[in-house]
Amino acid sequence: MVRSHEGGFLKRISILYRIAGIVLAFVAIFSLALPDLQFNMASDKPIEMTLDELFKTPTADLPRYLRIKDAVVPSGSYIEQRKVKTNILQDIYYPVYPSSVKAKLNLTNLDSIQQALKKDSLAFSVTNDMSIIQNTNKIEARLVIHDTHVTDKDLDSAYFSSSDFTIEGQYDGTTLPNNIKRLLTDENIKISDNALMLKRGEKGMSTSTAIAVIIGAFLMGVLCILTLIPSNTLARFAGFNGTWEEYSQATTVITTLPTNTTVAPFAKRIMAYIIDYAIILVITYSLPIEKEDMYLAGTLLVFLYFTATDIALKGSSIGKMVLKQKVSALDGDFSSKDIIIRNVVKTLSNMFPLIFLYALSNDAKQTIHDLAAKTIVAEKESNRI
Repeated sequence: MVRSHEGGFLKRISILYRIAGIVLAFVAIFSLALPDLQFNMASDKPIEMTLDELFKTPTADLPRYLRIKDAVVPSGSYIEQRKVKTNILQDIYYPVYPSSVKAKLNLTNLDSIQQALKKDSLAFSVTNDMSIIQNTNKIEARLVIHDTHVTDKDLDSAYFSSSDFTIEGQYDGTTLPNNIKRLLTDENIKISDNALMLKRGEKGMSTSTAIAVIIGAFLMGVLCILTLIPSNTLARFAGFNGTWEEYSQATTVITTLPTNTTVAPFAKRIMAYIIDYAIILVITYSLPIEKEDMYLAGTLLVFLYFTATDIALKGSSIGKMVLKQKVSALDGDFSSKDIIIRNVVKTLSNMFPLIFLYALSNDAKQTIHDLAAKTIVAEKESNRI
């Protein structure tokens, strides 16, 4: 027999980590998932705007993802940041100007083309038309693009003139860092004090992913908040007239293990998870699906993978098989019903990974999905299987 003391294990985690969990939950909901969900409800693609429309729109009313039309980008007017030790390109920043600054390129005038190349004054519009740009030294750019997905290969292969180049990105209210503004100014590129910044290459979450993140982050935040409330207060809230210690003793669960069964160590279960999830990731990314649907596809695959392996390998996944573990029912019969219940709860728990730490609160190392299906993960050798 092993005793399972429910509750209290999260309170042993440093209060700083618990506060960090609340902050992360808040950021995940209000800075990432909720804005994307709101955008998806209003539109399914970036909103097209001219620069004039962009600047006339109050920042609070700007869409989260937008595409700029009727604008140009000078081909050589950008600054880059690289990692100090590896010299790997991190990101680039470049200004965007209204199309009125460009002049039509006269291909019969070779001198004008040579002068443009020397001065990096060639410009590319959103339709990839090549033009000569007028002197912008006295023009303040009111829009800057920040691209964190660019690589050296992109820049070497005509980044600004490629067929898929667009002036678009995510607007999240972030302002241009002062050090970047100084670097642009040093390059003789004037930037307006109230310049807007778009993050190019940032893709929004799908609706299903955003909802899943909101639910998972909300649960994590609530749980972390509950751990900051005094234990005796929680006991009284649960309707128990006594101390937390008395409440804990009253709610202790005694789990009777099958004969000759040794519970698999939590560390070995984690190793099995790593093997299984590596397989799931390989399968997910090999599927011909859109990037924004990866999360939903991965979630579905988690359920299908563990359900299929539990049936085919009789309670083992590939990771458990490698580490000689298997799922055992406390009543001795790991039925199809138990498999479904266990893997439904397990799949839902993936939205909130910290919930797996519940296994550390009891000697049987049972997770929430183990409790739901009345199972344990045991060592195969000890079970003589």
